[in-house]
Amino acid sequence: MNKLRILLNKRPAVGLSNSSIKVLAAFFMLLDHAGIMLFSDKPEIYWPLRIAGRVSFPMFAFLAAEGIFYSRNRALYAMRLLLFAFITEIPYNMAIWNRFFAFGNCNVLFTLFFAVAPFAIKDLIKNKKISTAAFIVSMPVFCLTAVIFGADYDFRGVLIVWLFYFLREIRLASFAAVGIFALFVWFGNVQMYSVLALPVLALTDGRKGWIKKPWQKMIFYAFYPAHFVLLHFAGLLW
Repeated sequence: MNKLRILLNKRPAVGLSNSSIKVLAAFFMLLDHAGIMLFSDKPEIYWPLRIAGRVSFPMFAFLAAEGIFYSRNRALYAMRLLLFAFITEIPYNMAIWNRFFAFGNCNVLFTLFFAVAPFAIKDLIKNKKISTAAFIVSMPVFCLTAVIFGADYDFRGVLIVWLFYFLREIRLASFAAVGIFALFVWFGNVQMYSVLALPVLALTDGRKGWIKKPWQKMIFYAFYPAHFVLLHFAGLLW
């Protein structure tokens, strides 16, 4: 059993760091949104960009799971996600829905927040029994909240983060579980191409990489709202 667990948790000796995955996730997200905002009338460009963009969410979900594991203050991590979710919402709505407010259609940072929030609640409650009970109860609550608010990828996105986290110590099993789940819930939908991210994630070696300092992390948080603004102006000039 131990040998099987070691095999399922095997990492490449030299592979991609989490910082590299952040760069790749941001790049493919940019391609995805460029397809929506700049090439919606050109299907020969639009669809390849949308398919390429599908790999970004599993990467962000994987990074969120890593953030839950490594964060020394998960409440602060959750609040940071929530802050940038609100900062992003108007640029996101203007870019995707062409209006300031689009209740029922929230950006993906809300999805990641809903995935992290139960862990933040667990850490904030000092009594172990109460914190465990609150954690268990809060999980379906945040899944339902993701559906009600129309968070991107809704409860399915939240569950993917949790699959990466809870199966983290048997990482190959986590990739298999996410792949099976994604194909099951999105079969026949363009989102099923998200499974293409999994072979790339399998190349991660566990290193945090070069993005370590707070200001470096903030750049990647800020990139999310900023790229919507940049693509919006690019569309005006297109």
